[in-house]
Amino acid sequence: GSNTFKKQPKSRFLSSEYMLKWALGGRSDREKPNESVQPMQGVEPEDSVTTKASQGSAERLDLHPILEFSRGEAKAHGWAQQRGGDTVNFSLLAPDTSSAWLILTVPKGHACEKLLALDDNQETIVLLDPEKNRTGDSWHVEWIVPDEAKDQVRDVKYAWLLDPELDAAGQPLPTAPRTEATKPPALFLPGNSHSLMKFGNGQPKSHGCIQKRYHNSINFSLLSPDSSFAWLVISLPPGQPWAKLLKLDTDQQEMYIELDPEDNRTGDTWHLEWIMPDIVKDQVKITYSWLLDPELDEAGQPLAASPRTEAAKLPALWIPKGHPVLKFGDGQPKGHSWARKKDSNVLTFSLLAPESSSAWLILQVPLGHPATNEFRKLDVNQDEAYVQLGPNNRTGDSWHVDWHMPNEIKNNVKGIRYSWLLDPELDEDCQPLSADSRIHPTKEPELFIPGKGHPVLKFGCGEPKPHGCSQKKGETAINFALLAPHSSSAWLVLKVPPSHPCSKTLKLNSKQEETYVELDPKTNRTGDSWHLEWIMPDQADEEGKDEEDGEQTGKRKEQVKPKAKAKDKIKEKGEKAKGKKKETGEGKGEAGKVTENAALSQVPVPKRRLSDPLNQLVKGIKYAWLLDPDLDEDGQPLSSYPRAVDPYARVLDSHCAEEWNVRSDRKYSPLPVIPDFMQEFDWQGIGSPGLQMKDLIIYEAHLRGFTKNPDSGVAHPGTYLGFVEKIPHLLDLGVNCVELLPIHEFDETACPLRNPGNNEQLCNYWGYQTVAFFVPMQRFCTQNEVGSAITEFKTLVRELHRHGIEVILDVVFNHTGEGAWGEGNWLSWSQVSKSEYYLLSNGCHTNYTGCGNTMNANSATCSEWICECVRYWALEMKVDGFRFDLASALTRGSNGQCNLNDPYLIKRMVEDPDLSHVKLIAEPWDCSWPDGMLQGKFPSCGPPRFAEWNGKFRDTTRRFIKGDPGMKSDFATRLCGSSDLFEASGRSPFHSINFITAHDGFTLRDLVSYNKKNNFCNGEDSGENENHSWNCGEPGRDEGQTGNPDVNHLREKQMKNFLVALFMSAGTPMLVFGDEYGRTQHGCNNGWCQDAVSWFSWSDCSRQEEGRLRYSKALISLRKRFGNIFNRTSPWTEKDIWWRHDWDDPYNFLCCVLQDSQAEHGCSSFLVAFNAGCGVFKCDLPAGLEWYRMVDTDVASPGDICLDLDSAVQISTPSYEMSPYSCIVLQTPQPFLQYQFQVSCACTSVGEVPFIAGSVAGLGSWDPGGALQCFANEESFPMWNSSTVAVPWSSRGKFEFKLLKKGQIGSIVWDEMSNRRIVMPEAFTGFQVISVQCAWGSREVFGGEPESEEEPAPFEEEVASSTHTWERGTSPVQSSFIEYEFKVRCDSTLPNESLVIVGSVPELGAWVPDKAIRCSTTASEFPVWTSPIVTVPWTSFGKFEFKFLKQGESSDGGYVVWDDVPNHQVEMPAMCGERERISLKCAWGTAGINRPTGFTSASADGDVSRPCPSRPMYSRCAGDTSYPPVDPCTDVPGHAGHVSYVPADAATVAPRHGLVSERRARDLARARELARHLK
Repeated sequence: GSNTFKKQPKSRFLSSEYMLKWALGGRSDREKPNESVQPMQGVEPEDSVTTKASQGSAERLDLHPILEFSRGEAKAHGWAQQRGGDTVNFSLLAPDTSSAWLILTVPKGHACEKLLALDDNQETIVLLDPEKNRTGDSWHVEWIVPDEAKDQVRDVKYAWLLDPELDAAGQPLPTAPRTEATKPPALFLPGNSHSLMKFGNGQPKSHGCIQKRYHNSINFSLLSPDSSFAWLVISLPPGQPWAKLLKLDTDQQEMYIELDPEDNRTGDTWHLEWIMPDIVKDQVKITYSWLLDPELDEAGQPLAASPRTEAAKLPALWIPKGHPVLKFGDGQPKGHSWARKKDSNVLTFSLLAPESSSAWLILQVPLGHPATNEFRKLDVNQDEAYVQLGPNNRTGDSWHVDWHMPNEIKNNVKGIRYSWLLDPELDEDCQPLSADSRIHPTKEPELFIPGKGHPVLKFGCGEPKPHGCSQKKGETAINFALLAPHSSSAWLVLKVPPSHPCSKTLKLNSKQEETYVELDPKTNRTGDSWHLEWIMPDQADEEGKDEEDGEQTGKRKEQVKPKAKAKDKIKEKGEKAKGKKKETGEGKGEAGKVTENAALSQVPVPKRRLSDPLNQLVKGIKYAWLLDPDLDEDGQPLSSYPRAVDPYARVLDSHCAEEWNVRSDRKYSPLPVIPDFMQEFDWQGIGSPGLQMKDLIIYEAHLRGFTKNPDSGVAHPGTYLGFVEKIPHLLDLGVNCVELLPIHEFDETACPLRNPGNNEQLCNYWGYQTVAFFVPMQRFCTQNEVGSAITEFKTLVRELHRHGIEVILDVVFNHTGEGAWGEGNWLSWSQVSKSEYYLLSNGCHTNYTGCGNTMNANSATCSEWICECVRYWALEMKVDGFRFDLASALTRGSNGQCNLNDPYLIKRMVEDPDLSHVKLIAEPWDCSWPDGMLQGKFPSCGPPRFAEWNGKFRDTTRRFIKGDPGMKSDFATRLCGSSDLFEASGRSPFHSINFITAHDGFTLRDLVSYNKKNNFCNGEDSGENENHSWNCGEPGRDEGQTGNPDVNHLREKQMKNFLVALFMSAGTPMLVFGDEYGRTQHGCNNGWCQDAVSWFSWSDCSRQEEGRLRYSKALISLRKRFGNIFNRTSPWTEKDIWWRHDWDDPYNFLCCVLQDSQAEHGCSSFLVAFNAGCGVFKCDLPAGLEWYRMVDTDVASPGDICLDLDSAVQISTPSYEMSPYSCIVLQTPQPFLQYQFQVSCACTSVGEVPFIAGSVAGLGSWDPGGALQCFANEESFPMWNSSTVAVPWSSRGKFEFKLLKKGQIGSIVWDEMSNRRIVMPEAFTGFQVISVQCAWGSREVFGGEPESEEEPAPFEEEVASSTHTWERGTSPVQSSFIEYEFKVRCDSTLPNESLVIVGSVPELGAWVPDKAIRCSTTASEFPVWTSPIVTVPWTSFGKFEFKFLKQGESSDGGYVVWDDVPNHQVEMPAMCGERERISLKCAWGTAGINRPTGFTSASADGDVSRPCPSRPMYSRCAGDTSYPPVDPCTDVPGHAGHVSYVPADAATVAPRHGLVSERRARDLARARELARHLK
């Protein structure tokens, strides 16, 4: 090698960070490239050396009349002569001095003697300039040596005068004390430069002293991790022939070289290369040692007593075909890659490489590995050892070698990497020139040699619970746990971003950024759970340590500016980010006015604590699981094997709201992230409002859609914080519970559809394809920081709770978003345990949900996961309740059948004490019909816990309000709380979640604007077809928006009618966001993929401030003020509801009076009436009470609803005329009691009925015409029951009554008893039953009141009243019956024929011949036929129809012959009599007349020979569209009472009014059924 080297100039100064670590004894972790031979700083070629004076690079100072001086440098205290002797630098550390003089002493005969004006002491004195020769605490000056003296400066001595006393001439006194500086060791020059010797940086590998073969350089290196400074001491024995060249000190024969930490340190290793002259390179019999952090003298030189680290000269490292430290054997060619026998010390490596002629095995050991001590000879920079294989290591095309490991490391080989070099180019030492062409066993990252553990990180066994990623409070360890029952192996994958402070600690591969940890089934598995504990270091990295201001070693002190602490930088960064945010004002509506509360729009988001070192280390690290992965030939998981997203993950690495529906080439593939365990949310003492289910008014809303519209005026639209800003709207509306559509993490880009109209990319807007059930949706968050969604969601919950609003989440545990649309870009449950989490059939997914992958909710694994998730949201996130989507799927067992007794999941939830306070709501159906329809049957597994979405309430109310016939009784049942669905299971009306619209289906405005769905924008045929909607106009012309004012007025009325039905019914009402003002989706009834179409329009809402919005607010307020009436814990009974309409009337009119029967002092009562027909209807009002109009949906706003009685209109008429399709709500401020009378009377004659007249308006005010009628039947006789009457209540108030009988001829018979007086109870009871005994004499009074002289004196008799307990099955209106007997004269019958009567009432067969009554005759009575007695329910002036027919038998079968006259009609009497006789003559002519085709008439002589039809001939009544067509042959017997049949031979035989009577009978039957439910 050449003796002349040129050092490359420095590219930059040392960083303050590095200097600080140097001063504090740390080290730099910067990777430095390997440099072969490089001279030290300041060494330049001799032929280029010129004096600094000639270069003009140094500023001359006027310090001496003869000598030349410049500023000098403060480093390397003491003195230093540059190479070539041009300059000598003097420096001294003297912090407390103000002046300094340098004294140079020149011996006699010195070359400088003649040049200097010396005094008698051979000295010259130089005064230093404080402005130019002082830096910090150091004095410094540079002597520019004349050419004549530059080789003799080593004989010049020097000393310092500090703050000396001066004489009159300003010169130091001779007696001034000097700071002596002893002559340094021979040729010592601070730093790694030398006047005679050449030095390079050296290399950190080959610890010790190494001379490369044929080279004239020696490399010195020492592994010393805890040292800050190092000096190399080279000693030569006396008599060396070239010792004189070095001009060594004759006493010590040594030279000292100080190493530069920047150039001569790599990692923990000091290194220096000595470039020897040719004369010396073969005579290097020297000794050397090291000085580490020695104490220094005043000249900055090591003290002679400093301890030395002796090092004997060691052989060179690379020895071909062998290794100086490690032991290797020949190995075997089989099992290419590596192999190790159990408990063996031998590890075999083999490689199939047919075209190679030489091979080297490279072993790499990371820093800190347990095997490091056994690899002392390894290069510290590369951490590698090279082994050249010989002829014995080759068999055929295979290279192979055995590594015989020492006992100390055989159990610590995990983490040692290996690779191969084939046919590399070699240097002069026969070593590979470059290792860039390595052959790695697998793709990066370089995989670890198997063996449980990790080369860098520390892991423990961990605990099986809690599942997911967790940290115990106060501990510095993170626990990972996964419930994966059917797996046999598990690997934890940690992925760290390149900029993360932990990346260097993990020694990760730069491309993959991952590290793998294999779990040991013996120590890391308990039952079905894998678990592992990551034991964290105290701090994230050396870079994260808090730095001190500096350190002084001995008398040497470096001035170092401390590095800013990590937490201060984070704080500073946060302050800068905060300062960049533009302050926003209050939200403004379209009209520019302030719409929200400014205080709410500025709710602060709690900041997370970031100062904890552990938190800094793990924050942002991602993880995943590999379960039973496919392994490569090295036993490592293949990189293509899918990673499993932890089902229990709390945080994912997804983006924030700004990235909504942003798509790229890289599909959505989230990974779990270790949570921010230092995130402590401040709940500010706010807890749940703790409302009861019966008091809820639910508001279903989409979190994004509620505020995303630009007209919302919020600072954070479409986010959790944006929702917070709109809380004032919820408060103003009056709702107290928000039910949020799914807010668990979902992939909104999982939707390939486009809008065919504008090619807009659609998205998964609703979010029913859940990705992670423990993770709040990150795209609803304002910040892109991982995990910030947790903080913002908690902020939303806290602020809602602060204002008394509870939070219910819509959760989708029936299926997941895994594999949606056939995508596999992320996997979770199917990788962990497919059969445990999913309901399979023959190994394939089942589809009970319409979305595929139905969950196996009742397996032990899946139910545990669901329960833990519900607990997390209830306890950690403080959610108040859950609505379970398609909840019927949650009851299905492994066979797919619904378990209605005790499904495992439901039982676990209701029995969990942590969930005892949580509200549970089921959507009681799934997509499998009919077994999935569990409406009213959803199991509670104990005391009733589950409320249900009431789909029957929705459908029945829609049909009744739009005028469908036959819905009156069913609608009445829905208003009363659907006791037919919930009472049998012990549930209350509040368990019925009543709704008209929901997120899936039409909005309220679209429900009255469209006959058919309009889902063209979805690009698919989806959505419900049967919506029971009506556009209130012509089917084709008025669909959607219209300019027809009549249609628009009717739509307004219908929307208001629906809201009255919703809020004036028993049950828990639910309103969909936007229905309060009339939000439209333009006819789309399946907006799952529609984003902007579904947004809440705040401008539209503002325009309805005095319209629909005001109406909705007032209606909700009315319900809340009278919560005792509507918020029921038990069904309404006759004490609470008083029906005021005719059940038999098919017209769609319903009226009831509602009051609170449990009020102690009475309360206002409401009359609610619906006219759901196309005609004007007069609603009779209960007499004797003051009524005020609170609601009339036909009246324009603001008169459509009143907020209180003061602004209401009083009704002065006895009835209220209702417009078509309208609804009224009237209120009376007078509390009243409902009275029913039970009269025991057995002395009534035929046709007589008891009545009750009295002094109150409800009893006619003594007018017999307005008296109250009583009713009886066979079962109740002689007990007569009256209908209900309202009497205004006052404590201890009184009224009188008297019995009378009315006969058929208009006679009136008054009871002989005195007037009976009723004393009302002192406390309000709501409902009273009065039992009395009649006492009639013989006197009859015809009309008018009782004679005054007959009336009793006041208070003669008081009748005690008592609360009546109704028996189940009785009717609120007791019916009387009338008996009919038919006598028919018919002489046209044949001997084998009988006469039959069929009619419109069920007692006459309801037009079904097989159900008709058969008449009989005798020889003496013929041709008169007599029917059995028929009992028909009586109504005043009621009607029914009947007809005759003859039935006979022939050889060909039975036949029927109908009478050919129109139906006979019977009108019932005004008063109910005991029995009616009907005598008629049949209308048959001679035999054979008007018989059906195919019959032959009997001859006069009685010939009966005639053909007979094979079956009876029936046809359905003309115009009857209530039922589908029925085959008479098969359906007549099975449908008796359900389908009306009339004779087939005459279209006029059964006119339409026969059908009306049949419908009336059905309505009466439904009314009776309703009465049974009410009781």
